[in-house]
Amino acid sequence: SSGINAEYGILPPNTNNNTYSMVKELEVSHGVITQCIRLDTYQKKFKPQTLGNILLKTNTKLGGVNWELSYNMSPLAKEMGRFVFGEPVMIVGADVTHWAREDGNKPSIAGVVCSLDRQCSKYASRIRLQVHKHNRTSDEIIRDFKDIMKELLIEFRSNSKLKPGKILYYRDGVSQGQFIQTLTEEMAGIQAACKELEEGYQPKITYINAQKRHHTRLYCAESRDGDRSGNVPPGTVVDREITNPIHFDFYLNSHAGIQGTNRPCHYTVLWDDSDMSPDMIQLLTFYLCHTYARCSRSVSYPAPTYYAHLLCARARTMLSAMRINWFDTRNKPNLQEIERKLTQNEKLKNITYFV
Repeated sequence: SSGINAEYGILPPNTNNNTYSMVKELEVSHGVITQCIRLDTYQKKFKPQTLGNILLKTNTKLGGVNWELSYNMSPLAKEMGRFVFGEPVMIVGADVTHWAREDGNKPSIAGVVCSLDRQCSKYASRIRLQVHKHNRTSDEIIRDFKDIMKELLIEFRSNSKLKPGKILYYRDGVSQGQFIQTLTEEMAGIQAACKELEEGYQPKITYINAQKRHHTRLYCAESRDGDRSGNVPPGTVVDREITNPIHFDFYLNSHAGIQGTNRPCHYTVLWDDSDMSPDMIQLLTFYLCHTYARCSRSVSYPAPTYYAHLLCARARTMLSAMRINWFDTRNKPNLQEIERKLTQNEKLKNITYFV
């Protein structure tokens, strides 16, 4: 349905990152979707699970739909479907990734995705490069957020013929010490984008920060209550006792553990004027963990946030393929030109080619 062709690449087991990067660079330069398979995997008899995973990724990259949200699982789910999705809703995921200090003056990469349909199965994406402000190597704020959001709002309206009445924003990677600054600047970006799109347009906004880097673990009081690996069951929510007494935050263990103790994701609701109940926010967050396109089970945090992380990783891979000298202080690389090369193929902007 996307009008894009897919090519499978068989890579030797000892393939280095440069070869992989060059293959992925073909996507933006020629608009050809690629799916790489290791030679040793290809030579073995494909297990159904391995083949299924490859096909899930390929279908998604070509604009297909693997999973859709359903709102008929429980009375609360039905209420959520009516209250939240009774009007157009745009779900946004964002992440910023940084390079190591020894990589020179490479810019940070900001990746933002947004849902385009009611089932939260199709996403548009945008990439931005940004220099470190005041030479800080961990600047998490997305500097061009207003323009990114305006572009995504236009894509949403073009796809659904309507503007979103609600924007649900999942932000990854922000530490507690950066909450206020990030919230202030990025909320201003969202509101300014809405105003530029149409005077007086003020959708309801919910801003949720998702954190995986913490030391909190959840355990069952009785071993019989755990899953096969001894972890708390998927869907377990803790929103009292160990949470912040002032802000609305909660821990959600959304995935089944395979080995070891699961690390639940810590969510902090930094802004919410949509009047969603805590139960609705928690349930919707859990449901979004089931919509990750390349996995047939729930994952550790919501698909939009996961996609933003993967988008940053793909941009990082393509930057490596460009062989840019980031240590040259006299002839500094032109970030706008590099960014244009990363996003030059219009066909890729509205499909999740990066999964």
